[in-house]
Amino acid sequence: MRARADFEAYAVRQGLSQEYAALLNMLYGWIGENRFAELADGVQQVLHREPRDVTDYIRAAAATGVWHG
Repeated sequence: MRARADFEAYAVRQGLSQEYAALLNMLYGWIGENRFAELADGVQQVLHREPRDVTDYIRAAAATGVWHG
């Protein structure tokens, strides 16, 4: 757990609050535990369609020119 303490101390030195650094540590810990590794069907339930791949979304959005400031 030394790495987590090191991260938290580093984050605070960089200007994050102690509370926010601790929250990030908790979230990163959950990711490291694969706590969110299961797929869910939220997109189908809310949008009533199959989810699309993020790469397809990015290609479609880029083709509109929206990111060409």
